[in-house]
Amino acid sequence: MLDCEQARYDFEDCFEIMQHEGNRTSALYFYADCGNSKEKPDCASECYDFSECSEKDFRAFVWDTQCAQADYRASYYKTYDPVSSYEKARNMVDEMMTTHDTWKDYAISIIDDEDISIYIRDDHFPDIDNSKLVVEWLSVRGYNQGDYADIILWESSIWKSVNPENKEPLPRDKILSTMRSHFENLVFNQPIYCRLEVDGEEFYFDQKIKDVYEWDTDEIIEIARTKFKLSEPVLKWLEENLPDHPEASY
Repeated sequence: MLDCEQARYDFEDCFEIMQHEGNRTSALYFYADCGNSKEKPDCASECYDFSECSEKDFRAFVWDTQCAQADYRASYYKTYDPVSSYEKARNMVDEMMTTHDTWKDYAISIIDDEDISIYIRDDHFPDIDNSKLVVEWLSVRGYNQGDYADIILWESSIWKSVNPENKEPLPRDKILSTMRSHFENLVFNQPIYCRLEVDGEEFYFDQKIKDVYEWDTDEIIEIARTKFKLSEPVLKWLEENLPDHPEASY
């Protein structure tokens, strides 16, 4: 059978819900790695490492977002005014001096005007020279229409995974593909619960199968035959009674 209770436990152990699914929003989950990860980011600016940034970098970002984009729109609509552009720049400096202690504070306030979920939905965080994003994100899908969620996680040593055969670094797309498959199981699927008691002895098939999310009747029978060395009458009973598709257990 499919163990829905274990699936619920695994999900709660691995994820924190940052945003529930809504009419216009996708579910957003933070991968907590069974408590081994540091706490989730509370705002978009916490998704960055600014240690290499200078005040000049932050000021350039503020200018680009607050003034340069406004000038582009004005030019596009043929309303560009050099005096107005100068006033925008002056206003930008005045706001920094009266509202923010540093250009960094000003830049962070701009970044945090949007929720993390918006940047992930758009698949892009704002660019600041010499900054580094310290999060990764990916989407997962289930079998039904509407089964969709975004996952955010801290960048970690997993990106340094190597091929066990030649010790070469694994391609990034290979790592992401493996992680996506793992997350899709945790979010949308249920692990197999398969045990059998014979003459008072219990056999744990779910601890022997290759993939607890993939049911294979032939594999179960092979495990019974080669690993548990069960008798022919038991093997025959399994062949006759094992389901093609296990039912969910709630």
